[in-house]
Amino acid sequence: MFRSHGEGFRKVKADRKMYAEFVQWAEGKGKGKTGGAGAGEEKPRQGNFKRKRTEEELRELQDMALVHFNKKDAFEALARERERRASLKQGVKMIMDKVRERLGGEEGVTEFFGREGENGVRRVVLEEKERLSIVSVSVVRDEGSVDATEVG
Repeated sequence: MFRSHGEGFRKVKADRKMYAEFVQWAEGKGKGKTGGAGAGEEKPRQGNFKRKRTEEELRELQDMALVHFNKKDAFEALARERERRASLKQGVKMIMDKVRERLGGEEGVTEFFGREGENGVRRVVLEEKERLSIVSVSVVRDEGSVDATEVG
């Protein structure tokens, strides 16, 4: 959680201009809505109790900061790239799981590699990739899981 107050908060190095601007911006946002509390917390209600902002409020603040600093497009591009990599990684894992299953686990793969070499393993990987291409894969983005069901 981002706090715009506390020990060391005002000590922002001169070469960290964007961070210093963010700190200033966050303090302004906090004062505008909460009467002086930081961007991640609200004004005390009773005693020292501070209500933590909800996930939705924090996402809204994050979005506002990205827009304010013209970083929203870059942030979204990074998120899409992370998603693409995760999908690719999942595909590779599915192929390698099938290869291990077909060859008898890690020991079987090692033994097969000893007999057939890199080209033999490459052939099996490509065969399993082809087999998986007749499988319909639907990715459930909310849960990040993959549901594979055979077609035909």
